[in-house]
Amino acid sequence: MTSAPSSLQPRPKAPATSNATGPAAPALPSGPESPPLLSPPTSSSSTPAPRAAPSAAAARASERATALLIRRTLCAHHAPGNDGKGRRATPRPLEELLPPLTSSNEVDLQLYALIAVIVRDFIHPWYAKITPDKEFVEELVQLVAHCTRGLEQRFREVDLEGLLLDEVPELVNAHLLAYRASHRALHPPPLSPHPWEAYHALHPHPALSPVPLSPSAIVEQRQNETAYRKLLVQRVLAVLLPAEDLENDCLRTLVEEIVAETIIGNVLAGKACEGYVWWQGISRLLEAVQQRRRGIVLDDERGLPTTTNRQDTHHARYRSSISALLQTFAQALFLLFISLRFALVAMAKSYTLPSRSQRPATPPSSSSTTTKPAEDASPPRLPPRAILAMRAWTSLSLLLDLPARMPGLRNTLVTVQSLLLRGPGRLGAADGLLDKLIAHHLLGPHVLSPRAALPPLLLALRQALAAPAPPPPTPAEALQLRRDAALALLSLLGPAPPPPSSPPPTRGARSVGAALRAAYTGAPDAEAQVRVVEETVLDPLGADAYCLRHLVYATLEAVLGRVVPEAAFVAPRHEVPASAKGAL
Repeated sequence: MTSAPSSLQPRPKAPATSNATGPAAPALPSGPESPPLLSPPTSSSSTPAPRAAPSAAAARASERATALLIRRTLCAHHAPGNDGKGRRATPRPLEELLPPLTSSNEVDLQLYALIAVIVRDFIHPWYAKITPDKEFVEELVQLVAHCTRGLEQRFREVDLEGLLLDEVPELVNAHLLAYRASHRALHPPPLSPHPWEAYHALHPHPALSPVPLSPSAIVEQRQNETAYRKLLVQRVLAVLLPAEDLENDCLRTLVEEIVAETIIGNVLAGKACEGYVWWQGISRLLEAVQQRRRGIVLDDERGLPTTTNRQDTHHARYRSSISALLQTFAQALFLLFISLRFALVAMAKSYTLPSRSQRPATPPSSSSTTTKPAEDASPPRLPPRAILAMRAWTSLSLLLDLPARMPGLRNTLVTVQSLLLRGPGRLGAADGLLDKLIAHHLLGPHVLSPRAALPPLLLALRQALAAPAPPPPTPAEALQLRRDAALALLSLLGPAPPPPSSPPPTRGARSVGAALRAAYTGAPDAEAQVRVVEETVLDPLGADAYCLRHLVYATLEAVLGRVVPEAAFVAPRHEVPASAKGAL
């Protein structure tokens, strides 16, 4: 492993830009010990209407508002004065007033805004009553900057592909298997244990023990969870903070409380474990995908009147079978041409792509930065693992419950995967044609790029912490959000089947879509299909917040165990049954 550079200060940066103008993240739910922080959607009876992309003027206005928040909160002691002629001096850039947090301007701007929200809403209300001193905020920013630069250096040495596509999906697999085994009881309640007890026995975690089924158990479990979060943060800060800051009990305790309770307790283990957040996010994401595929805005969003030509409708309804067959044949030829063209272009470009970087055999450690011989500075590195062989595909298969609902499709996908990994040409093997294409064109710019993934996540976290905090949706509104998400997922397979009183569709595409929906759900009518998707796909993602907190804490331990291995984190390893192992 290559040793980290001696200086953690990044090179000078260009003027900051921001991605803070993207669509607002869905409201995060409230945890068991904290009040809710964001309001639910205003309408629960229907899916929220898709929103158009923000204009350039709106983007600049949002960026100015973010910069103004940072200046008022973190740079109040650097307020510009007069230029000597009675005019207000031009304010200095943020890069000259605040220390760099990372090597990305977009990430820095969102981190500054997040720190400003925390200082404004959680520190300033009580600190201003003690003293008007502004140096404490400056010391806090310097402390955060030291931690973020250290974390950035560590993340550069972490195998993100293996962490996000192999280790975390393994925890997701254990969660899905334990959730379905505990919530699909084979006997009535007197003969079967409570779902929480069954899940905790299959997927245990010390922070969520004992199972909170009685008043005394609820109090004890909350105390254990609070102590666990503080211990988690203390171990990380003991590695990241310098010695002089560790000796400052006041500053260290304040940072521990902010990270342990405000960020981990209220957001990650609280609001992010509520089901309506996931369901609302799925609905909005799929709506954006559908809009992008269509490439147009719906007429009712534009406010344009829609006209219907009866003659065209009559002609389309009674189109001859020969015309429909010719149209299907032409579409098939066009799809075949596009597929062949894509394959040829991909093969030509794959030979010019660089090889995937090798992953370290052991997690990065701060000991690598100490004085050692040059030959011992880098540990042995293992060859990269094929992306098609990682457990992310198993998680997708288990989430959709393909082994039980569509075993034929699952077996077919496993066969295709095996041929790509071990067949002629080994296209899907490590550093193969398909492997490099996925790594460099799909995962690189969209999943594994911090500059693309972190700003939206930090923006969502900032919006979750911002006040005021209206109540979460009612149970009826949450059920409606779950139904909207199920309808959005089913729309990917095809249109809904017509009511029994209406004539069956004549178009071939509609028949294929109805066949796909019926084959996956095993139900002919639309209501039964929605219930199947809700119980199979959506419920494991948030119907039970207590169960989902097991997955959140296990994932947090796995990530910290790779980034800060000195803290001696041991991520739980849950043995997946042999029947569930494999690529799919």
